[in-house]
Amino acid sequence: MKNTEFFNRIILYWFTLATGIFMGCETIVDAKLPEHQPVLVANSFFQPDSTWRAHISSSTPILSDADFPAVENATVEILEGPQVISRLTHIGNGNYRAATGTPIPGRAYQLRVSAPDYETISASDIIPQPIAINSVAILDSSVEADPNLMEISIDFSDPPNEKNYYHLSFLIETNSGERYATYFFTNDPLLAETNSDIDISSEPDFSGIQAVFDDALIAGERYTLNINVYNFIPAPELKQVSMTLSAVSKSFFDYFKTSELQEQTEDNPFAEPTLVYNNIKNGLGIFAGYHPTSMTILENFDQ
Repeated sequence: MKNTEFFNRIILYWFTLATGIFMGCETIVDAKLPEHQPVLVANSFFQPDSTWRAHISSSTPILSDADFPAVENATVEILEGPQVISRLTHIGNGNYRAATGTPIPGRAYQLRVSAPDYETISASDIIPQPIAINSVAILDSSVEADPNLMEISIDFSDPPNEKNYYHLSFLIETNSGERYATYFFTNDPLLAETNSDIDISSEPDFSGIQAVFDDALIAGERYTLNINVYNFIPAPELKQVSMTLSAVSKSFFDYFKTSELQEQTEDNPFAEPTLVYNNIKNGLGIFAGYHPTSMTILENFDQ
């Protein structure tokens, strides 16, 4: 996984850069890198409407540009407490899948992966309960005289007495079956404050094709979020526009936020380095739960 490559390379990169600056141009440093010891890399996002899945690969040396090679002989297990409840089968290219069984919201699960010549890795996470979405409405189908913009109102209730995290995205589907994640923007502080460090502009707003946010500003309250959504498909070709608002775990939130920030700043030599969040013990990657709720907000009835 390319995002997590940054995790195990950035420390050495900045150490080497700093050494060159402070030692001066006349000093030649013949740095000997430590021998790379590969570790397992696991990536698994799980939700209640899908069987267990994971991608298993191996880490590469710090300065390598190569993709992480797939590990095809791993033992991949899901545990609930001490009990193994699912064993995943390799289906090709490092992808593993369970034949049956789906996660249940509110329960804690553990991913455990072992393979010859590697240290066993593990991680734990949960699926949150679903979001109570009260309504979704189109307030204006032509924002600022732009026929491709829709102003959407999302009314939802934040569960009380707990910390909650969310992920928001929109999807366009054509009559031919093509699907596209679509761009949206807002100056609502609920999204703007959480994602403002990703946007290099000075304006307190958000723009992108997906966003995460928490409930710091609305804890336990009912809230209406206004979003401007871009629809670039001509009406004769449009089937529908849908929204997915997911309740996500803290691990999902931290991984998404740091990986987005790393991607935005990786080509900027003056940006502060960002380590992508990793919750895999003895390895790299992410094991995170989410609970999506999808709703159709615009449908073409003249097909």
